[in-house]
Amino acid sequence: MNNGDEFIDVSVEQLLNTPIANGLVILIDTSDDAIEFLKDDFEFEQALRLLPMAWQLGVINKKNLKSKYISLCNRILQIFGCAILSPNKIKDFKSLSFTTNEYGKPETPGIAFNMSNGDRLVGMFAIRYYSQSEELPHHIHHLHSNQLVGIDIASTNDYHIGDEELFHTIFCPDELELLKSSNPVTTSKSFAHLWSFKECYIKYIGKGLHYDNLSELNFSNHINTPTSNISIDNNPLTFHSKWSNQEVITICYNEPPLTLNNPPNFYILNIKDIISQMNNYI
Repeated sequence: MNNGDEFIDVSVEQLLNTPIANGLVILIDTSDDAIEFLKDDFEFEQALRLLPMAWQLGVINKKNLKSKYISLCNRILQIFGCAILSPNKIKDFKSLSFTTNEYGKPETPGIAFNMSNGDRLVGMFAIRYYSQSEELPHHIHHLHSNQLVGIDIASTNDYHIGDEELFHTIFCPDELELLKSSNPVTTSKSFAHLWSFKECYIKYIGKGLHYDNLSELNFSNHINTPTSNISIDNNPLTFHSKWSNQEVITICYNEPPLTLNNPPNFYILNIKDIISQMNNYI
């Protein structure tokens, strides 16, 4: 993957020794070559055993191998990302507990996080929040109470010519006009970016596809803008986007604690490295 200066390619050990001041985004490559090792039954079982039994069954019951592998990577990343923001990092990852809200968004005490699956990437955005009674680590300068986060990964491959006619309930008139007036290459990028904005926001509020007012959200002025401050329902939000090949990763968070001058880092990790490190603590 050609990351340039946009992403930080690190080992798990390096990340474990990195102070996380304002949350982090973790991305793992789930292209066929990157997860080829999971075709080995032993490797697959070594990874699967890291999950709670109910999650293991969810992975196994996926219809095809690719879906199994993506689901497995997503669940492992969810546990790993929350664990490294915990006081004992991955040493106590087995003690983490997860619930879901009424709309199915996963939650765990003390950490705001969100997950997304793309064409080639699985991503996670996570922030640890602190209560008034907790002593803040020296590198933390804000309380993160009431923090919400969202992430979505969208691809230019999601767009097909003429699709904009099918999405009047999702895109507002300005967005539809933007899509119709662009050439196919530009339209596919705009489509992906708009889609990632909308998905990211509804995942931020925790409602997913239960949100009914997508066409009332207008992101047409924020296409190709890496960072945007946008107020929705009188709630000031920050959206931050990065492109990796044909995929755009968009994150969303409320202020404070994160600021435009200090967005979270985007880290690239190797899923095999994550699995190996976690297996050291079973």
